[in-house]
Amino acid sequence: MIFSDDKFMAFYNKLESLRNEVEKHRSSWIAHQSYKNKCSELFFWWLNEIRGIVSQMEVKDEVIKRIDELLYELYENSRKKVSKATTVRKILINVSKIFLLEILPKTKKSEPQPLHEFFSKLKRILGPDFDIEIKDLELVYDKSGTCTAFLLRKILEKSLFLALVRSGFKEENLKDEYGKYVGLDRLLNIAYNSKVDGLPLLTPNTVKNIRGIKFLGDAAAHNYLANVDMEEIKPQIPYILVALKELARCFRKENNS
Repeated sequence: MIFSDDKFMAFYNKLESLRNEVEKHRSSWIAHQSYKNKCSELFFWWLNEIRGIVSQMEVKDEVIKRIDELLYELYENSRKKVSKATTVRKILINVSKIFLLEILPKTKKSEPQPLHEFFSKLKRILGPDFDIEIKDLELVYDKSGTCTAFLLRKILEKSLFLALVRSGFKEENLKDEYGKYVGLDRLLNIAYNSKVDGLPLLTPNTVKNIRGIKFLGDAAAHNYLANVDMEEIKPQIPYILVALKELARCFRKENNS
């Protein structure tokens, strides 16, 4: 049986939105009622709606049980007067990882496009600034998921940087207090809050949806205990193409429609 991915992406985006809020929290403890309400909403959404659909999919019982345990722990944590941010972060990261790797790949996806069509589209969107990255990607795509995830993450990060700089954002403002360029997370936040010709550099929905390729790229680059599979990457391709199209209008003069 094939299941539509809209509902699952909405749930995953809710997870990521809550995780981002917790990440921004400066205190080691959280006591806001709005946070407690969101945790409760997430738990009951899973329990009353998402879980029943997932149980009909080819998802292992132990995976479902683990999500049950984590979201119940999140719910119980939110019922306390204050919740420890580090604990909440850990729970949300674990649930997001399981959802991204075990559930989203099993939802309905559009028919895969031929490789030549994919790379033709990528070259048309990105232009000559990315010739080397695209050649590298052609070498590893469908052969190494880990290398593919790393390169897609690099392309996204470079696109963000070029789009910001070429739309007038000062390069010095893309460096931290030590003079080093900021990472992908910060670039995404800047793009989310920046506008060019009255339009956001990246739409809010796009920022949410490309968190998946960031997660996989981070795993490829930094997690020496895990490899990334191509089947985990392919559901993310439509989202990264949309993101690159939105960014390309700021670093390319050509029409990328």
